[in-house]
Amino acid sequence: MNDHLDLISKLNSINDSDIRQATFIPNYRNIIALIHATQALLLPELHVRNLSNDTTQLNTSLNTVTSNALDTIERIIFHELQAYTSNAAEIRETCNQFINTLPTIKKLLLT
Repeated sequence: MNDHLDLISKLNSINDSDIRQATFIPNYRNIIALIHATQALLLPELHVRNLSNDTTQLNTSLNTVTSNALDTIERIIFHELQAYTSNAAEIRETCNQFINTLPTIKKLLLT
């Protein structure tokens, strides 16, 4: 149970400065809002998981939520970048750079 509470604590500790470091991403405030929305989706799942014995089902549910959250983050970044360049490889690389600049979020969302 302490692991789950630690995960909740880490999610709550993510702040705007983590995202602001990715200066090559346009309109970072939208990304911050998206991260906060992702946290809001994840926290109820984690609280439920703390109280349930059926960890397999809840882990599957949590993984679905987190996978969808990552996909949504990447789609929004991709859309933002299309306003600046039509080079698909450059857009994909920048999306990857953004995900890699947030290792804490990536680790939490994929575990």
